[in-house]
Order: sequence, then structure tokens, then C-alpha cells
Amino acid sequence: MDEKSYKLIFFEGRDDQKLKALEKSGEILDEIDIFEDCLNELFEIEHSWLKPSNGSFLPTKEAYLRGWKKKGPFKDQGVWVYYPWLKLLMHFPDEETYVRLRTSRNRNLVTEDEQAILNTKTIGIAGMSVGSNILNTMVLTGLGRHFKIADFDTISVPNLNRIMAPASAVGMNKAIYFARHSLEVDPFLKIDVFPEGLDNKHFQSFFLDKKIDLYVEEMDHPYLKIESRRFARRHKIPVIMAADNGDGVLIDVERFDLEPNRPLFHGRLDKLIDLETIKKDLSFAEKLTIIANIVHLEEATPRAQDSLKQVGTILNTWPQLGTAALLAGVSLTFISRRILLQESMPSGRYQLSLDDILIPGYTSLVGRINRFLHTKAVMKAFKRFQRK
Repeated sequence: MDEKSYKLIFFEGRDDQKLKALEKSGEILDEIDIFEDCLNELFEIEHSWLKPSNGSFLPTKEAYLRGWKKKGPFKDQGVWVYYPWLKLLMHFPDEETYVRLRTSRNRNLVTEDEQAILNTKTIGIAGMSVGSNILNTMVLTGLGRHFKIADFDTISVPNLNRIMAPASAVGMNKAIYFARHSLEVDPFLKIDVFPEGLDNKHFQSFFLDKKIDLYVEEMDHPYLKIESRRFARRHKIPVIMAADNGDGVLIDVERFDLEPNRPLFHGRLDKLIDLETIKKDLSFAEKLTIIANIVHLEEATPRAQDSLKQVGTILNTWPQLGTAALLAGVSLTFISRRILLQESMPSGRYQLSLDDILIPGYTSLVGRINRFLHTKAVMKAFKRFQRK
């Protein structure tokens, strides 16, 4: 099997001749049929007032299942789906039924009308480290039916502190792995994968060939962060991003759909560099300076601030925690839902801090003064670094 494969094969019935040929090839190692289980769940959803303790529960359910059997043998209803990378054949109900079941527990936290709107949305995510947690949470909660995901990098062992992947996935392209993972949850999702990452040559297909409704930017390279935003702004596509901050996250919301002339990153870089002529081959110092200003170093936790000056010396890269990555997934999914449902979600910088909420005395006067003095010393040192 092609290690880059993430495409599923669909069959209409158990007697499909192509499926019979696949069986003869020996490429099916396991078979799982969830069709009848789904009908049992569907019955309870459609008869929510009827409880198992009620004497009419079983007769009503049996009549319900007989109604389905009149449509033909169960093996010929729904769809059979083959997962090549698992060598697994599965039997599902049709897409409408499966999506209805998958999102049934969302009601009424997400209404049926809202869910119908979300099911029409296309979302682009670039950068599948933190971005994978965002994709996972969006898929989990039924946000969007079409995803475009991009990352050129492969999964490494150090990644396993913040991405939900097994050790057996090490060496696999991140975008391909998480496309597979998403399709194992919902085979009816449409997922376009950009395993070379998101670069200028991909902007047209990523952003506009089936225009995305929302862009989630989680890439590392400052040039691509800036250039992709400029493209999104030009086409009035809202952009959201979460940056690790210890156990918390710093969130940026840029509503280019509502404010097409809004400065990138809320204007944080405007006095630092010429965004119109930024070069791709930035030096390490230039990258570090741009990222520090994007994140807004003053807002980082003390340990995160201290870590920045150690990147390139005792640290090979910016430290990140799984708690922050998961929080990014939760918070950006919440923000995405508001944007996609046209609820109020203004542009700006937002901060979610577990330290503020859970550490005793963290927000006390003494705690704030100590952090202020620490930040002052860090920024003084950082400005000396920038001058170099």
C-alpha cells in the first residue's frame, strides 16, 4: 500500500463485484459492521420519549427494524467502506444518517439549524502540530464537512508530547496521518491534503479552489505566516491562530471578512519590518524577532519568556506542552463555531491562562509585581538581542 494513501474506497452493497474482487485479493484483514448498531441508536433518537422500561419499547423497536428490513437486506443498505491503510472493511449507514447520529449529542447546545449550517462549511488548517488538535476537536464536535490540511513535516518522537498519534506513526507525514485519523472517525468527510505544506504556489488551490470559510494558521515559518495572511486578507477570509504559552494559549482573531483593511497581527509587525517585501530566507535572529513580536513576548508566562532567550543555545526549539495544544483545539473550535454561525466574534488578541485561574496568588498584587519586574528584565535583554 502507498504510504501516502488516505483515500477510502466505497461500495454500495456487500455483493458489489469490485468488493468481491477485493476480497479475493486477500487485502481485507478485518471486517466490522456497525450498520445495525446505528439503527438501534437511531431508533432511540427518533423515539426519545420511549424508555426501555416501557412495555411498548421492544415491540415498537422491532416494528421499526422490520420497516428497515423491508428496504432490503441490511448488507445491501448503507455503504461498505474500505480503509486501505488498515486493510479494514466497514459497513456504515448512509452519510446523512451517520452524520445525524454523530452529531446527535450536540443538540441543543448546537441546534439542528446551526448544525445544518456548520455541515456546509470548508475549513483550511495549515500546520499540523497544534493544528492537529484543532482538526481533531473540529471533527469530534461536527464542525465542518470539508477540510483542507497542510504540513510538509513528518511526525517525530518529540512531537508525541502534544499530538494525538501513536509511536507507530513516527516518520509519517503529519497531514496524511491526521487525514486518515479523521476519516476513521467519519468516512464521509471531504479532506484535501497538502503534504508539501502550504506555500505560495498552493495558495490558489488551498484558499480558493472551493473557497474556504475560515483559515486556521499554525505554521512555524514567519514568512509563510505573513504571506498566507496577506492572501487571506485579499480574499476576505477570516484567520485565527493559537500560540502556546506554557499551559495556556494566546489567541489571535483577524476578521478580514469584516475588516479587509485590517493590519496583519493587529499591527504588531508594522514598525518592525516591511510586510510587503518580506523575504523568505530569514536569518535565525530575524525569525526569532518576528515570532517574539507576533506572540507579543510581554504577554508570555515567565518560563515561556525565559525559554525564548535559550532557543538556539540549550533549547533547539520553542518548548510546547500537550495541555496548551489541547486547549488550542478547544478554544479555536469554539471561536470557529461562532464565526461560521455569524455570531459575534471580534478581531483581537485573547488569552486563556490556567495559571490565572488555578494558581493561588498568581493574580495577587505581589504576583503581578513580580511578573512585571521579570518581564521588564526579559524585554531589556531581548531589545539588546534585537539591536545585534
